[in-house]
Amino acid sequence: MSIAGVSCSVQSVSPTTITCFTGSYSQTTVQAPVIVSVVNGGNAIGSFQFQYIDLWSSPWTWGGEAPPDEGTIVSIDSGKTVYFDTTTPILKAVIVDNATLIFDDNQDVALNAEYILVVNGGRLQVGTETAPFQHNAVITMYGQLRSIELPICKISHVSIKMKKIHFEYFSF
Repeated sequence: MSIAGVSCSVQSVSPTTITCFTGSYSQTTVQAPVIVSVVNGGNAIGSFQFQYIDLWSSPWTWGGEAPPDEGTIVSIDSGKTVYFDTTTPILKAVIVDNATLIFDDNQDVALNAEYILVVNGGRLQVGTETAPFQHNAVITMYGQLRSIELPICKISHVSIKMKKIHFEYFSF
């Protein structure tokens, strides 16, 4: 079995599921076809895609360093997809530029920042219409009276579909 040309060591098989471990991949995010080679039967290729993504909590997402510390400006860009699976300290800014930040729905998560910008086709995904978020997602914005104002941003719409979301704004 291979995904994006990388061998995937099969761990278990059932009539509806194949579980395997992939090797490392040189790109951080890619959608790739899945090819299953059937012994004495050729290849099986479905209409589904596999996606390599990075975990926020993983040091490999941040070049081998620890995840961002308090006061850090975080930039997720260039088509990268990051799976948000933690609670952050108060970050200076999170910029999602032509990239995707997906909140992990296997646990409660919390994003704490002074600024959050989603630009140039970027996406901040907290559940979907067909799979609403089932845990708690807390996005807390921090600032003060003298915080620097960002230039006016044009917003076409904001759409939130989930079980529960909690927004907070603190001024200190």
